[in-house]
Amino acid sequence: MRTALAENLHALAQREQSSDLLIEAHHALGVACFFLGRFDEARTHLFAAKIP
Repeated sequence: MRTALAENLHALAQREQSSDLLIEAHHALGVACFFLGRFDEARTHLFAAKIP
């Protein structure tokens, strides 16, 4: 549960329907997953954090 804070941020972003906050949440999840060695998950979140 080392990604709990980032997951909470992601849930908040979805609840508030905030695209800016969702980008930050995906970035936080991506970084957390990267440092936990969950590279596929990190890649998914970091690509989702890209601004179109």
